[in-house]
Amino acid sequence: MINKDPKNPLAQARAYRVREACAVMRIGKTKIHRMLSNGELRSVKVGRCRLIPADAVEALLTGGDH
Repeated sequence: MINKDPKNPLAQARAYRVREACAVMRIGKTKIHRMLSNGELRSVKVGRCRLIPADAVEALLTGGDH
């Protein structure tokens, strides 16, 4: 489960950049990109920035639907 500490700015985020998602999930960038490309992890693209919704990270970590 994602750390809900109010002092942690990543805990308040509604979406993460790839690097932030790496920090939250404690996995590497290559693994994140692999999960994005095979559909395991949902993301949206805003301009040139890829954002991973916090609920998609939560669903992946808890085994829920994403």
